[in-house]
Amino acid sequence: MKRYFVVDEGVLILAQKGENPHGEPDATCLEFVRRAESNCHSVLISPAVFARYSRQIDALRSQRVPFGPFSVMKLLAQFLANSVKDCRIIADDDCVEVEGLVGLAGVDDGDREFVRLAASVEGAVLATADTPLINALTTSGIDARYRLVVMTPHQTVDAAVADP
Repeated sequence: MKRYFVVDEGVLILAQKGENPHGEPDATCLEFVRRAESNCHSVLISPAVFARYSRQIDALRSQRVPFGPFSVMKLLAQFLANSVKDCRIIADDDCVEVEGLVGLAGVDDGDREFVRLAASVEGAVLATADTPLINALTTSGIDARYRLVVMTPHQTVDAAVADP
């Protein structure tokens, strides 16, 4: 089953740094991005989300975080440029307004863009390492109401396998 992934900026940062949320060496997030790309899954992106990605990767560069032989942004660009993939760029104004998101404990201002984007395509997977966000979306029922799936990086690695 081909999936549409919305990749939270935290997952992208962890993939680029080769770490887990605790700062320990861990390739899970990078493995997810690689599997999703190589197994022809698709990504959803909006101009605002792409701008956030770019700012975060630029911030890592300015902090002199060592980049390995890969660039997560280049991998993301490959996703978007591949005509075989059904990647979607959704205008910021076309992203769904998610009722109950503003003011919800565990959801900060930066999370909203990613949740709105995932809610815009039924069945989309929001890949995030943000435990408070995961808990907020599942306990409030927003995930079920908007038919989006919220997954941790470890879950997304399994979800990004090739079709049998």
